Amino acid sequence: MFKLLKAHTALSAASPRSQVARVLQSITDGKPPGALRPPIHLGLTPRVDSPSAHDCAHGGKKSRLSSKGCKVPWQEPPGSELIVTSANLSVLLSLYKHVPDASNEALRCIANATLLVDRAHVTFINKQVSGGDFAVELLEKTTTPERIFLVPRILFLSTVSRFQASTFIRSLVESKSPCITEVIGKQVDLLSRAILSGTKLACEAMTDLSNFTFHLLLHYPKLLRTFNTLSPHFSVLIAAPMSSTR
Repeated sequence: MFKLLKAHTALSAASPRSQVARVLQSITDGKPPGALRPPIHLGLTPRVDSPSAHDCAHGGKKSRLSSKGCKVPWQEPPGSELIVTSANLSVLLSLYKHVPDASNEALRCIANATLLVDRAHVTFINKQVSGGDFAVELLEKTTTPERIFLVPRILFLSTVSRFQASTFIRSLVESKSPCITEVIGKQVDLLSRAILSGTKLACEAMTDLSNFTFHLLLHYPKLLRTFNTLSPHFSVLIAAPMSSTR
């Protein structure tokens, strides 16, 4: 196993692209799931203060990370455990913004981390990362089913706990502009057309968007003392008026 770590750390800006690809492929295919122990992951996972992570996040030519290198260590729980810090999640968001070729892999890494590590639900939407705001903005702007599939999944996992995500959930309904209900409605229309035309991942995207919507419908009313205090924006998602019963 340490041969993989040694080969990875030996790569430099001068390494031939064929060598880089070969090393990353060996990491991907060389061992079965779970074989990479945490110490190995620590060496393969970019740290936020490392030159390779900085170059990767800002699209530097010296970076030895690719979309394949981005996803390799984080497919398993030990790797995900290492990245669910505010600093490393911020690196992944920067990677999305500055390295288009690796942008979807960055979102997959975040989605995987929020699935495997419970504390990622809170870390991703905290003020240091502001991942929730980033995800909502991306959901508003994206027009491809693959992206729509990834973003609602992250938002769904980040809103699992009504108590931990209470501030974020209320801000989605009450403070965002456009309101989250408008964003969801627009994407439902887009995905409906995509499903009818047989677009890849359109059905999966609709499923995850529906799951995220379910969390809003489930959690938001319970965050308020009475149903009569529902935001006017939120009423568009509710079929019938709700009474002020407890």
